[in-house]
Amino acid sequence: GYNLSALGHFDDAEDAYRKALQLFCKEKSLEDVCEVYYNTAMNRIAMAHYYEAEDALNMCLKIIRHLRLSRIRVCNISKMFGMLSLVKALEGNLSSADQYLDRCENFLSYYMNQEAGSEELTQSDYENYDDEILLYHLSKAVVSDMRNHKKEAEEHFRIAGNYLRIEGGNCYFCKGIFFERCIDFLHRSGKKHAADLKLLEDEEWSYLEEQKKRRSIDITGLDYLPQTEKMTHNRISIDEVNDLIHQEENRNLSKTLRRHMDFLQNWQQLLNSNTMDEDRILSTAMRRFQGFFSVDNCLFIHFGEDNQGQ
Repeated sequence: GYNLSALGHFDDAEDAYRKALQLFCKEKSLEDVCEVYYNTAMNRIAMAHYYEAEDALNMCLKIIRHLRLSRIRVCNISKMFGMLSLVKALEGNLSSADQYLDRCENFLSYYMNQEAGSEELTQSDYENYDDEILLYHLSKAVVSDMRNHKKEAEEHFRIAGNYLRIEGGNCYFCKGIFFERCIDFLHRSGKKHAADLKLLEDEEWSYLEEQKKRRSIDITGLDYLPQTEKMTHNRISIDEVNDLIHQEENRNLSKTLRRHMDFLQNWQQLLNSNTMDEDRILSTAMRRFQGFFSVDNCLFIHFGEDNQGQ
């Protein structure tokens, strides 16, 4: 699906993602289901189906929240916030776009203050965050332009363009949006941007020619294509995915409860130990408690016979 989408065969990519969703739901592989929704969202943004892209991204975040993940294998959560800010801006919902921009910025507060190409950023920094920074500045440019904040829009379009030129291809779905929106902005900005406009129009022409070549690649030999007709009549429903999320959440809860019970049993045995003095037992027990539950500090209160804490 991803390869088809990158080649510009968006409808075929959508069919491939539906098939992938069926397979991963059948295998009960919820993290893979999340990745399918993420890739589907990119494909739908490229198709200008922004409300459907938003639905797919919200399913990603729902799965991440229920599985208590900080990221998925193919991207950081901050990129999803960047994508949501962009689709909300393109839908015309500027207040919601602002909210997602704030969330994205919270993740990227250090990198947002660095210019593309800065010596302070390493190649690994770009590999981790260039997509998010591009999406942030593109979304900010669109929002600023829609509010007629011309100076702010100009600056964010400039930075977005810089990141677009160094970005490695994972934001293919928003290149067309950048060219369309930025060229329109420069057209409305007057003669002072004539040189920038000419340069950008040349870049857009090269991009469109590249897209034509990609779409001309013959994909009829791909194995999944003969099955797509059957697949479209057997789509996975949102309720099925929600059931899978609920099942996985219950399994994770059961595992957590078992781990906690095992820990508390071992912890109680330590407290009842006769091989160490009381201070050492208490010190060891509290260190283990802090480590197991990942807390910075904790307080132990011992109640005596008078029911007073000590």
